[in-house]
Amino acid sequence: MSIEQADSSTLAFEEKVLEVIVQSALTNVDGVLSLEGKLFAADQTELLAAQTDFDKGVTLEREKNQVTVDLAIVVEFGKDFTGIFSEIKRIVSEEIQRMTNLEVVEVNVHIADITTKDEYKKISSESNNEAAEVEK
Repeated sequence: MSIEQADSSTLAFEEKVLEVIVQSALTNVDGVLSLEGKLFAADQTELLAAQTDFDKGVTLEREKNQVTVDLAIVVEFGKDFTGIFSEIKRIVSEEIQRMTNLEVVEVNVHIADITTKDEYKKISSESNNEAAEVEK
């Protein structure tokens, strides 16, 4: 392949790819229980494989090689929200940069709700049971 041909080659990402990266990154942030309207699965592989509705709680704006990330999340009651915010900014920026080479210029977080870990597990369990009933 000549250099001219290499220069005309492109690599593009669908928005849902970036949303999956963000969701995956958030599973590693202590205190983040879910994106608004979407419970995280206990197993990250299950999260990525089972979910097809990636836009809940994540909004992205892209301009050339830069991206702005807006998140609506549910956090664990009693956690340090400012610490969670700092960790979200760090990990989301690092993961998007590492996987796509896009620059994250802004990460905005809206805490939509708080709950205890026990209540979250209960809601998650009920949600999984309802999904199993629908599949039958």
